Amino acid sequence: MTEGAVMISQAMEDAVNAAAFSYRDLINEAFIVPIRSAVVVDDEFPTLDEFLSDNEAALKKPHAERAKDIIGFCRSRTPYPWIVDVHDGRNITIDGEVRSATHFDHTDLLVLDYHLNGDYEGGERAISLLRKLSSNEHFNLVIVYTNNDIAETVREIGLALSCFSMYEKSFPVLDNKFLSGVVSDWEAVEPNIVKELVNSIDRLGLIKAFASGVENLKTFEVNEDFSLFCSLLNRCEARFNRLDMLKYVLGEKVKLLKKEMSEFDYGLVEAGENTVDDGKVVNWIRVDSLFITVIKKSVVLPSEFANCLITAIEAWDPSPHRLILSRMRGEISKRGIIVEKEVLKNPYLQAAWLKDIFDRQPFELRTSVRRNIARHWESLGGKVEPGVLKFAEQLGRYFADNSVGSSRYSDPVVLASVDKIALHVNNFVCSKPVEGYHLFTGHVFFVGGEYWICLTPACDLEPRGDCSVNGHLGNWKAFKAAQLIPMPKSDKALENATRGNHLFLSIEGEEPVAFTFSTDPGSEQSIAPTLRWQQFYAKNQGRFLEHSNIFGVARSADNQGSLEFSEHEAKVVAHVRYEYALHLLHRLGSHLSRVGLDFVRPEVIEE
Repeated sequence: MTEGAVMISQAMEDAVNAAAFSYRDLINEAFIVPIRSAVVVDDEFPTLDEFLSDNEAALKKPHAERAKDIIGFCRSRTPYPWIVDVHDGRNITIDGEVRSATHFDHTDLLVLDYHLNGDYEGGERAISLLRKLSSNEHFNLVIVYTNNDIAETVREIGLALSCFSMYEKSFPVLDNKFLSGVVSDWEAVEPNIVKELVNSIDRLGLIKAFASGVENLKTFEVNEDFSLFCSLLNRCEARFNRLDMLKYVLGEKVKLLKKEMSEFDYGLVEAGENTVDDGKVVNWIRVDSLFITVIKKSVVLPSEFANCLITAIEAWDPSPHRLILSRMRGEISKRGIIVEKEVLKNPYLQAAWLKDIFDRQPFELRTSVRRNIARHWESLGGKVEPGVLKFAEQLGRYFADNSVGSSRYSDPVVLASVDKIALHVNNFVCSKPVEGYHLFTGHVFFVGGEYWICLTPACDLEPRGDCSVNGHLGNWKAFKAAQLIPMPKSDKALENATRGNHLFLSIEGEEPVAFTFSTDPGSEQSIAPTLRWQQFYAKNQGRFLEHSNIFGVARSADNQGSLEFSEHEAKVVAHVRYEYALHLLHRLGSHLSRVGLDFVRPEVIEE
């Protein structure tokens, strides 16, 4: 086959692949294909134990045939049948812990009857189970089915997973005498107006408002969730701040819903009701470790469960990165044991890594274990990468072909903050969480009200029992550091970020800040500043105090003509990535090895 024919064949194959993958296909591969186990909880279903112990009695239960249909659906899945169990909900207690339901924690799919005490009872038992699942670290997909009103059930579940105290903080009682006066005057004319205003905001609208953030309420007048509220505001003749009135009413609504909400924080609750192409309303609820959709028990057949989930996830519209991460989890789960074998197959490499763990002093263990884990993660990632990469390429092709932009998945307020985006990106690329048990190249430490970055080569910083190289220093280790000066504003640094004359650091998890090396932060930022360096001495060879990032340090200073040393405690507050630290180390080396030349400036020869 000629080169041209190969290119045509590849182009045709790419076109077929692009056409074959819709957004639903991508969702299916990321979220549905990885499912391996399912648990069905319904008080009207016979359990598997009952089927085994007394099949005839089990078949006499009200919905035994439906239970068989669900079991058959799970077991007929291809290429991987689902392991399935049936629970009648009998031992699920209504409490915050639901200790009796811990075996549901790690199921991939839960099919849950909302009324475990019968269709005419409440959903307290189901909500207790959902709260339990929301507090674990395993991601669960949940189909809740009920014969009651779907929309009402969605709102009950959404509120039950929402933390009252978090809502109360977002919508506190407004200390606004003017607005209070407006409300009082309005009530004098329309006694039930506050009640009408509160009722005009749907409970789902409240959940969505909290999830989007108070900042985004500024555009509430174009939000359909508040259309009835806005029409009521138009009846008031007084002039007032409409946003303040919304916050006041939302606060009043939160107070009324306290009993329906949770005392505990299960994470941010997102929810929605979306109308799809056929006019059907699809609902979804999501917290950190839980995704829920509610369906009609008497209408939806078990064979349609997977499609119901895909449709609900499509309505949620997860970001591309969430799809990729979900695919990663699935790939690791699917190929786990094979990948493990591939990672461990080199005995020489494993021997070296084992020695790195066992042949260490106790104070070195934290660093050696972390380094060991990082190496295994790197090996593991390399083995699962091909499958994830293929999926990511298909995902990227789909979004490119359908002209989907980043604005679809990003908050408009975030997208508009281009400087802040650049600041966070630059912080990520040039720094990482603090690592190590001793002072290391790139460690940024705070001492005497100043920030300094260690720029001594890593090999010279390794603590050694034999101090013969600088034996006269005893247990002190000499090192060089350059001063970092935080800039009050980051705009100039960001304009010249590609020149490599700045660092962008988050100090102990705070908002990233731009740092310069010039003693005059307002000076020309396009010119590489001279590093202001100083010789320091680290106590105990730079080892950190136990369970901390603090180490002892000595520095010299002039005192009335005499050079004196003072000891301090320094704290490592950031860690610059090694390649960025080396860039600065080379710059310092170039500065220290510069050659003096005999050029003169004009003012030197002036008389």
